[in-house]
Amino acid sequence: MRNEHRNNILHMTIAPAEVSEHVAREAHELAIRLAKGFELAGTLAIELFITKDDQVIVNELAPRPHNSGHYTIEACSMDQFDAHIRGIAGWPMPKPKLLSPAVMVNVLGQHVEPTRALIATHPEWNVHDYGKAEVRHDRKMGHITVLTDNLMPRLLTLRPPAAGTTEKEGVTLSMVEHIERQTKQKDAIRAALADCEEFISAQDLHRRLEDEGSKIGLATVYRQLNALADAGAADTIRLDGQQLFRLCGDDGHHHHLVCKRCGKTVEIDPPSEAWLRKVADGHGFTVESHTLEVFGLCLIAKRSRKRRRLRKQ
Repeated sequence: MRNEHRNNILHMTIAPAEVSEHVAREAHELAIRLAKGFELAGTLAIELFITKDDQVIVNELAPRPHNSGHYTIEACSMDQFDAHIRGIAGWPMPKPKLLSPAVMVNVLGQHVEPTRALIATHPEWNVHDYGKAEVRHDRKMGHITVLTDNLMPRLLTLRPPAAGTTEKEGVTLSMVEHIERQTKQKDAIRAALADCEEFISAQDLHRRLEDEGSKIGLATVYRQLNALADAGAADTIRLDGQQLFRLCGDDGHHHHLVCKRCGKTVEIDPPSEAWLRKVADGHGFTVESHTLEVFGLCLIAKRSRKRRRLRKQ
């Protein structure tokens, strides 16, 4: 998941985190190594930092259920508390699954009254009140979790009222400014990708956006490209160890010839459904979706290779 902090206090948790395939794999492998090294029993929360060049760095460890894991109560097949008890008791441990994307927002002392005033009008909220006797500014008093298939409109924020506003007016639950900024960034990234005839890396697309004057971070470009790929709006391939992206056509085309040298792509007709199902059945698989990327050399790349060979002779 991805955490956002305000004034050194966890504000929001977004699950799943929108990170590159490389970062997700590195984080998972690092977590496994740490758990095995500690001979862990129970839950281990690991706070990671992601650098601009996609390095994964451990910042903090918490061998217990963690505030950022509260979304698991509604969003997962097993919440962090049940997993912790099963772990330390040595009970069988099925692999927890994320059943729905989710956003969790902490409710601090200054948010309690305005939050309670709005609960009745927000049936999509899963509100948890910790029942603490003393309400203090910046003290964690509860949290709200929202399950959603579309994270952006559900990114919630609870913030202290600005000067001259009432408590209720100070509770901004649609996160309008944030969403508008994210929407503009998403549109800019999609437009830049649409201008690319061939597959392109997140780094190269980020440089194009910078050249155009767009101030969008590389991590945001990664997140949005992966979101497009997850939604079926973009194809993604790995070429020479690098993840590349290309916007799908209006027909959602996912089948290409790809030049390994220059990245040129040509759309091709997909294989027959009957052939795919026969192959899948032979391995005990079902067919839910498919892409086909055939890697080789385009005509120009072949000629270039031939010229290089002739020069060597």
